[in-house]
Amino acid sequence: MKYDGLRQHLQARAQSPWRARFSEVEALPGGLPPSAYNHAAWWSNSQSHPEAVAWLAAGWRTEAVNLTSRTVTFVRSS
Repeated sequence: MKYDGLRQHLQARAQSPWRARFSEVEALPGGLPPSAYNHAAWWSNSQSHPEAVAWLAAGWRTEAVNLTSRTVTFVRSS
């Protein structure tokens, strides 16, 4: 799967939340498409999006995204 790098990274993280810069996510295998930088909807927790399937499968969800500061906050799902 394209976003396995992100899934694996989140599975290995012990600390929640993770406020990540887009560049940190971009550096993981699978990277980020241009739409991640331009559309907040790319970061939604919709299971119809393959990237969301990756972080949801790892037990995380996105809580906040800021396109201006290029940050996203991931939190462990409860």
